[in-house]
Amino acid sequence: MAFHYFSIAGLALISIAWLLQYQKMSRGKTELAREFAILQVAGIALLIIDGFLGGLYELAAMNLISCGCALLVLSKAKR
Repeated sequence: MAFHYFSIAGLALISIAWLLQYQKMSRGKTELAREFAILQVAGIALLIIDGFLGGLYELAAMNLISCGCALLVLSKAKR
């Protein structure tokens, strides 16, 4: 059984992003944290890499679309 370390790292970054966002919202901030979007993009990028390395091109393509959407959000996030 092969381990997909890019996927594990990517999902870890996405989980950290959600925990960071939850922490900020627990303090009363309702806007999307810029760090959240950055970590999301980085995590999804690792999922894309793993998809291509594993020959899962359809999955990689869908993650690419998801990454594009996250980049759109990042472009609107306050600095």
